[in-house]
Amino acid sequence: MVKQRIKIDKKDKYRALLTDTYPGDVPVIFSNDGFYINCHTFNAKQSSGCPPIINSFYKTILGPSEKQSNPYKYSITKNDISLRTLSLIHPRSQMNFCNFYASYSSIILYLCSKSKASIRAPHKVSNSLFLSDKNENSKYKEIDIDTLEEELFQKHSSSFFSYRKHNRLYKLFESPEYIQLEKKYSTMWMLDISNCFNSIYTHAISWCIKNKEYIKDNVDYKNQFCNQFDQLMQRSNNNETNGIPIGSEISRVFSEIMLQSIDCLIISAIEENHGCKFDTEYVFLRSTYLRN
Repeated sequence: MVKQRIKIDKKDKYRALLTDTYPGDVPVIFSNDGFYINCHTFNAKQSSGCPPIINSFYKTILGPSEKQSNPYKYSITKNDISLRTLSLIHPRSQMNFCNFYASYSSIILYLCSKSKASIRAPHKVSNSLFLSDKNENSKYKEIDIDTLEEELFQKHSSSFFSYRKHNRLYKLFESPEYIQLEKKYSTMWMLDISNCFNSIYTHAISWCIKNKEYIKDNVDYKNQFCNQFDQLMQRSNNNETNGIPIGSEISRVFSEIMLQSIDCLIISAIEENHGCKFDTEYVFLRSTYLRN
């Protein structure tokens, strides 16, 4: 079967409204399709040509971009005996993240390229996807909108960023890389960061990107990338600095930037203190989140 390559509009910042809310991470009754459509409607027609309900929605709910918001929290089944709490970020914060991606995607990609240990990190802004049979796949989404009927499916089929290495856990264990590591090393340890997203201190991203002393000396410069990201994550979680929303891809990007910095510190410290070189005497693999 011949696959068809479809180009995606990289300038469409609202694509993140669809791709950052994976179906597996949101309630089954929820969809951002209408939100995405209305954002384009509002910007195409501006406030004068928009239906009153969309105009009112933008002014009263999305308008005050600096205002904090509360994510909608809900529980899903984690295993046979426990539940996991996820958060659906408020539309205002989702819009803020779209604008943030548009302004800082290149910096995000750079900061997510530093670690040799990461097995799931943004590599570039997605610009295309492949479909085996466009007509066959289109049947899963039918929306009566002239210009967005096909676009909605295409944007659901691709994440905002393309990721390097593995997007599923089983792909890691089936990869030639993992098989070679099994042959090379006799011992493997596994660990999990307990309550990772709930434990993240948002100000720490500035310390990871710069350093603690630099940030303290330049605390008044609010337009730095790290300060902007810190503020956005706080506003999306009721101005809390302890913990970030669980379930959105933006939270995984936020934690990936921090953990990549930690990866580099660990690799440097092991070589400096013990003389062991990464990928020679040892290897460790780390990811913020992998879907099974």
